Amino acid sequence: MAARSGEARIGISGWRYAPWRGRFYPKGLPQRLELAFASRMLSTIELNGSFYSLQRPESYEAWHDETPEGFVFAVKGSRYITHQLRLKDVETALANLLASGVLALRAKLGPILWQFPPSMAYQPERFEDFFLLLPRDTHAALALARRHDERMEGRSWLRRSTKRPLRHGARALRCRAARTAAGAADRARP
Repeated sequence: MAARSGEARIGISGWRYAPWRGRFYPKGLPQRLELAFASRMLSTIELNGSFYSLQRPESYEAWHDETPEGFVFAVKGSRYITHQLRLKDVETALANLLASGVLALRAKLGPILWQFPPSMAYQPERFEDFFLLLPRDTHAALALARRHDERMEGRSWLRRSTKRPLRHGARALRCRAARTAAGAADRARP
C-alpha cells in the first residue's frame, strides 16, 4: 500500500554503497540481495538512478518484486528535465520517464521527487507550467506516456495498473523558491 497523506517514513537514498557492506549490510550478503535486506529494515528508499538516466521496465518490476508489501519507493525525477531543459518544453521527457517503467512499481510507487539545480533562478510561470503538466494520478501518467511511446501497449505491467493519486515533491535549495514552488503546486491541483 502506498503512503497515506500525512504519513512519515524513514528511509535511505539509494542502497548500493560499498562502505555499508559489513556495517549496515551483514558480512557476506551478496550485492544482489541488498535491496531486499534494506527494504526490510526501512519502509522507503529513494531511487536515485532515475535522476541520472532512464531505467528499464524490467528493473522497476524486479525492485517491486524484491520488496515487501507496504514498502514505498520515492522516484527521483530526471535531471534532464530539471537541470538541462530547466523545466522548458519537458512533456516528451516527462513522458519518457513515465514510459520507462515507473508505473511497474504499482502500489509501491510513492512520491516523485524533483530536485532543481541551485543555479536555477525561480521563475513563477515556468514552475507553475511544470507543475500543471505533472500527472495527478497513475491513469493520467499512463495516458501521457502512451501519447509519446507506442511501445507502451505491449507492456504487461500496464494491465495491472489501478488508478491511484500521484504525489510530486519539489526540492529547491533556496528556501523562498521552495515555499513559492510548493504553493504553485498546491494551486495547480484540481
